Amino acid sequence: MKTRTNLAAVAVIALLALSACASSTSTSGLEEFESSLEGGASCEELFELRNELDPSSHTVVEANEALQEIGCYSSSSTRTDL
Repeated sequence: MKTRTNLAAVAVIALLALSACASSTSTSGLEEFESSLEGGASCEELFELRNELDPSSHTVVEANEALQEIGCYSSSSTRTDL
């Protein structure tokens, strides 16, 4: 019984560690996207960064909204805010 409890605890810790890693990866991806956006990156460059984000994350929604706000509806668009 004690072994089963220990295994469950190890599994929970592993899941927490993995979710923390995934969370920080998508956050850093969004930070890179936002930095490039502010730095004047082209739509093509911004779409490449957006495509690297976790598609199931809310960060993709945020990136898509930011792209639309500056006229980037596709990777071949030209920014309208510069």
